[in-house]
Amino acid sequence: TGAIEFRAVVTCPTTSAFDDPRRGRSQRDRRNGTWPKVEQKSKQVDQPTEDVFGFNVCRDGKVNLPMREITLLQVEDLQQPTPSLPAPHPDGLWRLDMKDLTAGQATPIWGRVTSRHVFPDRKARRLRVRMIPRTRHEELMRTASKTARFGEWLTPGKETHAPKDPTDDVAREIWLDAGVRPSEPVTKTPGPAFDWKNLGTEVHRRTVIRIPLGRGWFSSGEGERLGVVVWPPGVLDAVATVPIPGKRSPSQQRRPLPNFVDEDLGPGGKFVTRWGSDPTRPVDGNARLDPTLPGFLDPSAFRDVDVSSRSSARFNVQLVSQAFMPMRRDAAAPDAAKDESKNPPAMMEVSLVTYEPLFDIETEEWYVEVSLEHAFEAQPFVRLGLVRYQAHAAKELQVSFPTVQWVQMLPERGAWVITEDQGKEKSTWVTVEGLGSVNASSTNAGNLSVGARMTARVVTEYKNGVGLTCRHVGPILKMDALPYDGPAPIDAAAYRGPRWKWTKPIDVDDVERASEGMTDATHFVYIEEREAYLPATYAVEPVPAKVPAGELDSCDHVESGPRFAVRLPLRRPQAIKKK
Repeated sequence: TGAIEFRAVVTCPTTSAFDDPRRGRSQRDRRNGTWPKVEQKSKQVDQPTEDVFGFNVCRDGKVNLPMREITLLQVEDLQQPTPSLPAPHPDGLWRLDMKDLTAGQATPIWGRVTSRHVFPDRKARRLRVRMIPRTRHEELMRTASKTARFGEWLTPGKETHAPKDPTDDVAREIWLDAGVRPSEPVTKTPGPAFDWKNLGTEVHRRTVIRIPLGRGWFSSGEGERLGVVVWPPGVLDAVATVPIPGKRSPSQQRRPLPNFVDEDLGPGGKFVTRWGSDPTRPVDGNARLDPTLPGFLDPSAFRDVDVSSRSSARFNVQLVSQAFMPMRRDAAAPDAAKDESKNPPAMMEVSLVTYEPLFDIETEEWYVEVSLEHAFEAQPFVRLGLVRYQAHAAKELQVSFPTVQWVQMLPERGAWVITEDQGKEKSTWVTVEGLGSVNASSTNAGNLSVGARMTARVVTEYKNGVGLTCRHVGPILKMDALPYDGPAPIDAAAYRGPRWKWTKPIDVDDVERASEGMTDATHFVYIEEREAYLPATYAVEPVPAKVPAGELDSCDHVESGPRFAVRLPLRRPQAIKKK
């Protein structure tokens, strides 16, 4: 061997633009909801996502960054063993220390560096590296060149041993650690996203928090993740079944904190994820509160730390048991924002639930979905502490400076149509079940919650004389709210709060009599949930104190938009055959 060459398949070896915000569809394509076309084999086909965004986007939103093969290092003029210079080791091998080839060495002890790749930044990269040995007699082992004659071009010879494919088994995966701290995440206002489970006449809805993220991800390189800040450190270790990379946080004894405020944790307290009640809704007085963690998320609240959770698999959720979150010191200090070495940030030990963001090609933004559930609150507010996390960096550079976003959660709901046997008759019931406010059935218009209003409508679809689909919408049917007295749902055993069941009987015979003469008539039940509030203004002001205190007509309440809406098929009850 006279020379060795180290080649690597790596992402963006010559540029820092892992995710360039300037790349994407044109304004016209985004406005029209169209995708750019490219001509291929005399026909127009969709342009690949890599050409549009700079990276390949899969159907599930996962991203594959483009990779190129480069020469990391090439060393020539290796020493040749001779009788006067035998191999230094008894086994006849020459062991070469790569540290001798570090840039800046005046005279390397062995070999001559003829090629060295220098990356343009200090971002983290994953390298798939292989070594190719070059024989000293490489030029003598080429095939003969074909002679140019009779109008044929000269064809140069080829090496007898061509380099192997870069995906072969001899390649080794190596991470180049980041030398910079991740940037503070650019987050947009979170909102609810819904996970539906449709079983025909039964529908279940679970709510997750969708956090949109601005373009320009990978500020510290590959492997960058979004982290949700959790305190105290290690609080989720016992319940987590997702991977926990790195060192676990040492177990700490919890102490009661009945009068805890954010300032008790110093400057990082206001960036810890916490939740609280909706001030317009009363709290369940019988709820079991944990005095050791007032306002902090209970370990059972994070469904994402369980591998059985759907979002855990989609976003490759991992729990970082011990991380050090930086906090900016006094911004008025000289050079505070310019040089961290002169004014180093304060560090706070936390745990992080980290997510691998997905990319939405429609909105052209990154996002993650966080799955939380409250034990007894239907619509709590959540303050999310968010950071970027880079595992492939020094401990003090793994976590970005934090930011905060607020969101109000929506409760889980289950709706179904059932048939109950009432002696000689059978009735069809529409039922909705889930968490609600303490007085969900109250119509009181006082300063307390008016409660949720659940309504149903019977809709008949049929064909008219020319074959077009038409709809006949029935009147609004108010559903009655009763305290839920059935067994706890299998997947929500942690719920301890006020669960309600809204029901309404439907007479299918009346519905079918009303649809006589309609062609291909099918019946459905539309269910909607709306919140009722006191009006901000009244028709005639000022109003007497007794009006907002409880004597306001229920029709004068102000309703929100639908908080829950679902369509269920309505079928005639079938008689139960005796065996």
